[in-house]
Formats: sequence, C-alpha cells, structure tokens
Amino acid sequence: GTLYDIVPCAVDVSRPAGEWNRARLVVNGTKIEHWLNGFKVVDIDCAGEEYKKAHAASKWPGMKDFNTRRKGHVALQDHGDT
Repeated sequence: GTLYDIVPCAVDVSRPAGEWNRARLVVNGTKIEHWLNGFKVVDIDCAGEEYKKAHAASKWPGMKDFNTRRKGHVALQDHGDT
C-alpha cells in the first residue's frame, strides 16, 4: 500500500495472509491517492516539494522517464511469499 520507495504507507491496514485486500487508486492530474481497505494510505501531489524530495532520495532518480507519462500501467509486486 505505498508509492514504492517514494511514499511509505501512512498506516498498516493490510489484512492477514490468506485474506483479500481491497485497493483503490485515485489519480487526478498530479495528485495520487491510494486507498487500502477503506483507509487513505498515500496522498501526494507529484508536482509538490514533498514528492520531489522523496523521489530524489529514492532509487528512481536515474530512471529518466519515471512518472512522466499521463497514461500507462500500474505495477504490482510480489516477493513470492506464501
């Protein structure tokens, strides 16, 4: 429930292994909200200073086109946990 390596989850509301989580992403221009199980866990404006500082401190500054396109895909991650 994060914007990976840029914005941490505000509160851990994930359900235990074996139960489904419900996620909702809301993107309006440069503003991103991530809702998990009914709780807003990420709320960031990608044009703002908070985002710019977090992005600069992340692993993504070397990726030239990171977060520059207005259309694309959502990437899901799995670490192979049971």
